[in-house]
Amino acid sequence: MRHYPTDLKCDISFSNGLACRKSKLVRYYNDAYKMCRELILYLKKWVLFSQLSGTEGWECGYQKKFCVTPDDSSFVENLVGLFTFYAEFDYQKYVICPYLGSIIEKEKFATEDLPAELTAILNDKNKKAVSLFRFDSPMCMQDPTDLSQNSTKALRKRQLRCFKEYCSSSVERIISGQQSTCS
Repeated sequence: MRHYPTDLKCDISFSNGLACRKSKLVRYYNDAYKMCRELILYLKKWVLFSQLSGTEGWECGYQKKFCVTPDDSSFVENLVGLFTFYAEFDYQKYVICPYLGSIIEKEKFATEDLPAELTAILNDKNKKAVSLFRFDSPMCMQDPTDLSQNSTKALRKRQLRCFKEYCSSSVERIISGQQSTCS
């Protein structure tokens, strides 16, 4: 949807409250980390340019105040770090867990030996749902508001390879662009 007077594009969801909670979470990230908005906007354009986007009783709360370690890294350093992380990540072995801000071995989902920080927030019903988490996908990223969902479960191996290549080539281009501007 677009607000024509300002040419502002927006996404409106009426299906459930999770979309609203996710939007609020992004807002808090933006408020806490000054470079977050710039990184998000860059990544949105990067995803479009790379043609990686497509249509192919939960704990939804989060701290409204959280400690952010001061970071003197530049925008470019953060971007290179992000792309390097995803280019070199071991997708066969790990699940990316944004809720915890860490990674979890896929094996832990198979044995239901999840980290205490994760099980502490789940009631019995949700523990059963999380046990159904699709950890057999080529890429696994746990939805931060619905912990039973793998946000990337539809991604195929070929798409993951392309994603990793895009991330890797993006690092190379950013670094070579930085070197040419410094010369």
